Formats: sequence, structure tokens, C-alpha cells
Amino acid sequence: MQHIQAMGTYLRERLEGLNSPHITEIRGRGLMLGMELDFPVADLIAQGYEHGLLLINAGPNTLRLIPPLIIEQEHVDFLIDQLTQMLAQKSS
Repeated sequence: MQHIQAMGTYLRERLEGLNSPHITEIRGRGLMLGMELDFPVADLIAQGYEHGLLLINAGPNTLRLIPPLIIEQEHVDFLIDQLTQMLAQKSS
């Protein structure tokens, strides 16, 4: 449980650090997080496959993040790097 709590905290901190104008809210608990965006996430989910990410939604504008319990910091860092690129493309 300690690992799950630590990774959940780390994931939330990294998501909050994205500082994208498209992110309207980050919510959830532990490793089960949702990131609400100001646009429909369907295209972002499809684009995730090209970036090596398996993403799902929780409504039309919410990206649902439910990583495996064995996730490590390097996996979170990879996710954040890819999301940063994908959200930057949405801004341009």
C-alpha cells in the first residue's frame, strides 16, 4: 500500500505540474485519477496509441488514468512526457 500511495501522490503532482491551459480539473484518489480538459478527449485517446499510451475516457472531456499498481516513477515520467507533447500539439 505504501508504494501505491507514493505513486498516486507522485502522479497527481506531475499532472498538476503540466500547467496546460486545457486542463480544467484533476480529480480522483490514489492511482485512480481523472483529468478534465476543455475539449473532447477522443482524439487525445487515439493519439495516445501513437505515443505508446493506453488511455480511456470517463465522459466526453475527461481522461481517466488507472495505471497498474506496480507502476514506477519512470512510467509516470514517460506518461507526463507524452501528455506534455500531446497537449502542446492541441495548443498549436
